[in-house]
Amino acid sequence: MRTFAEIMAAHEEEVSSPDGNIKARLKSGDVADFEFRPGTYERYTDVELASQLEGISRLIAVARRRARRRALRESLELDFEPEPATPDSPASRRVFERQDAEVVVVETSSVRVRVRGTRTWQVKIRPGTTRNMTEEMFKKDVALAAKRTLTRARSAMQTITELETGPSFILQGLTGLNLTK
Repeated sequence: MRTFAEIMAAHEEEVSSPDGNIKARLKSGDVADFEFRPGTYERYTDVELASQLEGISRLIAVARRRARRRALRESLELDFEPEPATPDSPASRRVFERQDAEVVVVETSSVRVRVRGTRTWQVKIRPGTTRNMTEEMFKKDVALAAKRTLTRARSAMQTITELETGPSFILQGLTGLNLTK
């Protein structure tokens, strides 16, 4: 049996922007890098580029979430797909409401990413970025923004869950204690 960490370490996946000109490669559940089709970075306006990055950001978040669920299911040797969580108690409704309202903002030298919940992504490119920043520099900067955004959003969601419901069932299983409120 492989551990969750081993499964995630082996995970690799690619997602593409809505127009197909940008690819993001995920490795170990994180954004490893971005790649543009030759000649496309220079042709984007800042607004067009921001729109494509919003689309690919949603796909990155979904791919990461799916990979984590697959790794959890495999590491626990589950032979079924657990049902998606539904707010069926006051505590779980509070978790869903707080998570949907949570806002994470990350800024780098070229981009500002704002995510509300895990579904609403806004990407703003600093004016003049596509004219003044090389493609290589931009790709590194956007990968950094993506990593920070995903990490901060996941941490915020986990904190909300733990504040409302107590530590996760995995932590409880590891410690052998019932740590719920």
